[in-house]
Amino acid sequence: MQLYVDEFAGCGSEVYQGGLCRTGCFASQVAFGATGVADVVVTLAHGSALQVTQHKVTNTVHYVNAPTALADVVQSAVVTKTIVVDAVTGQPTA
Repeated sequence: MQLYVDEFAGCGSEVYQGGLCRTGCFASQVAFGATGVADVVVTLAHGSALQVTQHKVTNTVHYVNAPTALADVVQSAVVTKTIVVDAVTGQPTA
């Protein structure tokens, strides 16, 4: 059972048991369907990661027909976009 749990955790899922995220939370041997054995409920939730991208934008102001000659003005800014990405699918989360 632990082998399967580790496989889920290794691909970006978080494993929960009893509402707590745990590692190694299962016995090495579980007798499924055996009389007197408590049910084992496994809930998986996809992990997430932040993805940050930056883009530099530049704008040039060029004066035309000004009474005196004016130099071009260059303006620039860096736009930063941060999104949360599903660690399993790689898709942005809502």
